[in-house]
Formats: sequence, C-alpha cells, structure tokens
Amino acid sequence: MDTTGLTLPQLRRLAAERIDEPTLVLVDDVPAGLPPAVLDQIVLPTARVATLVTARVAQPAWAAPAIGLAGLAPSDGLRLFDGIRPLRADERDAVRGLVDRCDGHPFAIRANAHLLRGRPGTLDAEVLAARPSTAPQAILDLIGELPAVARRLVLLGTVLAPVPIPTGFAAEALGLSTDAVTAAAGELVARGLARPDPGCLRLHTLVLEVARSAFPHAEPDALVTGAALRLPADDPRHRVLLLQHARALAERTTGPRAALLRPVAAAYSALGDHAAAGEVRAAILAGNATAADYADAARVEIDCGLYAQAVRHARHAMAAAADETVRYEAGLTAAEALDCQGDYAAADEVFWRHDAIRWPRGPEQRLRAITALARARRFRGRPDRALPLFDGAHGLRADADRTAAMELEHARNLLLMGRSRPARDLAADVAGAYRRRGRHHHSGHAEALLLWADAALALDMEHLRTPDEPAVLRDLTAKYREQEGAGSPLTLAASVPLARALIAAGRAEEALEVLSGTETVLLGEFGDDNPLRYRVRHAIASSHGRLGDFGRQARVLDDIVAGQGRLLGLRHPETLATRLDLGMALALADPTSRNHATRIVDEAAADVRRTFRAPRALSAKASAARAAVRTR
Repeated sequence: MDTTGLTLPQLRRLAAERIDEPTLVLVDDVPAGLPPAVLDQIVLPTARVATLVTARVAQPAWAAPAIGLAGLAPSDGLRLFDGIRPLRADERDAVRGLVDRCDGHPFAIRANAHLLRGRPGTLDAEVLAARPSTAPQAILDLIGELPAVARRLVLLGTVLAPVPIPTGFAAEALGLSTDAVTAAAGELVARGLARPDPGCLRLHTLVLEVARSAFPHAEPDALVTGAALRLPADDPRHRVLLLQHARALAERTTGPRAALLRPVAAAYSALGDHAAAGEVRAAILAGNATAADYADAARVEIDCGLYAQAVRHARHAMAAAADETVRYEAGLTAAEALDCQGDYAAADEVFWRHDAIRWPRGPEQRLRAITALARARRFRGRPDRALPLFDGAHGLRADADRTAAMELEHARNLLLMGRSRPARDLAADVAGAYRRRGRHHHSGHAEALLLWADAALALDMEHLRTPDEPAVLRDLTAKYREQEGAGSPLTLAASVPLARALIAAGRAEEALEVLSGTETVLLGEFGDDNPLRYRVRHAIASSHGRLGDFGRQARVLDDIVAGQGRLLGLRHPETLATRLDLGMALALADPTSRNHATRIVDEAAADVRRTFRAPRALSAKASAARAAVRTR
C-alpha cells in the first residue's frame, strides 16, 4: 500500500482500519523525557490493539498503567548463563551470586557469560567477583574482546542512525568484502550484541549507547560518507535506512553535509512530511547552501505555510543563481508564495509578467508551471484565461501527484466557468486513480472527492425548480445521505445550501443545528483546511448575523478569509462574499470601525468588477454592502 502523503494521524487511522484481529504492538526502548502527547501518537485508535511500551526510565507523566519490571529470578538468570557457558554443579552457587549482584539484568548476565565462555578452570566466587555487575561495563568489556572486524562494525554504528545497517553499505563503508561483514555480524549476534536481521546488522540500542560514550566521536571516514552518498539510489530495498544514516552522518561531518542532507529532504517531501523536509532544508541553509538549495527550501516552506520566508528564500535564489533553470524555478516559487499571501501585484512583478510564457523543457517542470499559472489566473478571477493552459497538458509525462494536481486545477477552473459535468468527471477520474493505487487516505484523494461533490451538487441544483426552498433541499440532502452515507462529501456539501435556505426563511437556529452536525462530521472525515469547511463556517457566520450577533459573525468571517484566499483566491466568488459580509458585519457590530469596514468592502467590490462573469447576486451584494457601510 502506498502511504506517501499521509500525516501521522492519517497513517494511524489507516493502520487501525486494516487490523482485523487482536494484535499486540510492542514499542521497545522508548527514550526518557518524552512528553505525554507522544503517547497519543504511539497508541493506535482501535480496541483490537493493545500497546506495550518498554523504557529504561519510568514515564510518570504518561496517563497509562505502569509496571516496574524486576530483574530475572535467580533460576532464570542461571538458565540464561548456562545456555551460553554450560555450568557444572559446583559452579552454580557462585553464578547465582553474580546474578544477584547484577540485579538479574539480562544484558549484564549475558555479556558476562560470553566473556567467561572460553575461560578455563572453575567459575568460583573469587573469579566472578572480578566481573562487572552493570550492563554497560559488561558490554564494554565484551566489545574489547571482539575480533577486529566485529569491533569496527560496532564503531561504525556509533556514527550512524540507531537503525539497521545494510550489509552492503557496511562493507563499502569499511572497505571490506560482504562475506567478511556478514561473518562479523553473525559474531555480534552470537555474542548477544546484535539481533538477527537478514541483509542487515541490527545492533542493540544499549550497545550503541555504551560504545558512543566510551569511544571518541571521530570525523566519519570518507568511505563511510561516500557510501551514504552513493548507495540510496542504488539500493532501493534499504533506501529508508540509508537516508536515516545519511542524516546522522551529516550531523557529525564537516565535509559533504549538504550533499548528505539533500536526498533526505527530498525523501521527506516525497512522503508528504513537509515539516520534516523543512527541518532538513533549514539545516542545509545553515551551511554552504547553493542557490538551488534556497529554491528547494522555498518550495517546502510553501507546503508548510511559511509564505513570507518562502518569498525571501526564493528571491535570494533568483539573485544568486547562475543557472537559468534554477532562476526560473526560484521565480516561479516566489510567485506561488506571493499568490498564497494574496499579493498578486508583487507576484506579477516578480515572475508572471516576465516568464509565464517561457515554459521549461522538462515535462515535470512544465506541468508544474502550467498548474501554477492556471492557479494564479484563477486566483485573479480569470478562469477563462486559465482553461486554455490545459490544452495538451494532460499528455505530459509526470509523476502521479503532479498530474493529479494539474487535473484538479483544471476541474476547479471548469467548475468556475459553469462547466460542472466535465469538472465532475475529471475530479472522479482523479479520485479513482488515487483509489487504484491504494491511496484512499491521501489528501489529494480527499480534495478530489470534495471537488467532485461540488460539481455533482451544482448539476443537481440546476434541475431543482425551487432551490431556495428548505423542504426541497432537505429532501435532496436526505437522498444523498441514503445513497452515499452521512459522511460522504456530497451529503456534507448539500447541507450548506440547505442551511442557507433555512437562514433566508428566518430559521437561523435550525440552520446552526444543521451546520454544527455537518462541521463535526467534516472535521473527522476531511480535516479543517478545505473549501467546504470554510463554506460551512461562512454559513455559520451568516446564521449569527441573522440572529443579530454581528460581532460573532465578524469574528468567524475574519477567521476564514485568509484560508479562503490561500485555497480559492481573493477573487473567488466565495471569498468575495466573505469579504463583503465581513465588512458589513464589522460596521454593524462596531460603528467606530466604519473606516476599516468601508475599506474592506470597497476593495472587495473592486475585485468583484475585476472578476470574469461575477455572479449577478455577488454584484448586487457588493452594491448593497457599499451602501450599508456608508449609512451606519
């Protein structure tokens, strides 16, 4: 199953849905000091799963039952020791004393048994009194007695991430044959310092911690960093592990730090973990970053909602780039970030006015530029100028997510132009493509479903003779609920026109009840950052305004206008309606804010005039709003 693009909550929910039998999840060796909120991310949200967490330090802040584990009982400790170094009857009492002195710690017992395995003579109390009673010291003594290659493997682990080390990587990093590394890894497993793991070396966490504290942190060898730079592309089976090792090496080396981190950041972006990608990009910029690094960082910052930072870094990349491709990418990214901020004049000045027609040669970059320009024109209220851009775009070969983004942008513009049927069909195709790849929980799938629902609802509303009548719309919503389910996007979308009809009929409290239920389901199914959520919130604001609570209406509208501007554009009919209603609500709630309210309404009214085929109802609202704010 392809889980790229899923947030951690989505991934947890997906795992919970797929588990259909009683399951134990073991989370081993959790670090000390984790905040209580981490527990919520570890536990899967299903009654079928029980979760057992082990830690070497108690976590008293966690709201979970804790069981303190004692060491092994003397009989079990003897059995563990005897399984490694067989005991004679006259040795058992002395070893029992060692087990007791070690407090039954399995690692201390195991390490001492390995240390004494080849010792001639009897294991008496005098001999065992010289043995360490703590696990770290016993492990350190055992590492000191390892064959040379096995000891080098442990030292290699100290500069890498605490995850399995692929055998091929270890061989290249140490300049050894794969057979030699495999044999040494088997020796470490036999001595209890590593766990079996086909094709990899999995050192115990405690062994790594002991080795890190005992041996100096030297600069990683050039062979190690060279292997980390080369192998991720050549070893797809272990790519995730190798990228984690590359990131760990980057924290220790003064050499090719940025080169180690670039593929790590790209991998996080491909997985849809924009916050992690942004963290790595920031680390790259803290060193000797190139213009391309600044451009890449700006793209990630847009995904993280850091638009001002993205503009700053993209402008820096434009100024520093010697390569025309990097300069183009940086300019495009700067324009996208400015568009998200609603600063269309600056976006036009920095890029669209100069470079919009000069498409890149590569199909991936060309498709991205087409999608961005179409979005820019839609944001400016010109879907008529966006649609011609898609001629031929559907034939460009690109990755699935980039193709889906272009197709959804095409569908949005079709819907704005009143072409609901092709918009619906295109959104359905995108949603189907996500499902065929097993990506039901991907944000792009949710986006396609919501867009499909908007188009399907628009088609059905065209055939309603009395679309403003609450009874007719209630019947339509009930039909959707029966056919699609209460949590379907079509049922949720239909509740908004129903609520608006109730508000127009003077039944605002009933509308609030409908909208409250819709919002609860919507948040659970699709989250809070989507056009339908903002539409629901706008209708809630209208209900409060109808009830005379203009202050509350203004607060709700002010809370959603930025999100609508970022997703839909400031000149989208829904955003324009929000801006006009916000101005009127501010004027009605507080006469002292009339100047501010007048400016909001005047700017929105001017944007209505700039919008292609603005609905007549919106033009009428703009005229009414301008009159209203001036008569308060």
